[in-house]
Amino acid sequence: MSRVLELSFIFYFVVCHHSGQRLRRGWHK
Repeated sequence: MSRVLELSFIFYFVVCHHSGQRLRRGWHK
């Protein structure tokens, strides 16, 4: 169970980081 949580956490972090970069670029335009 701990491993699944870790994987999900990493995945969530990566998605958040990616989406954050996209948002930043959009804001700058």
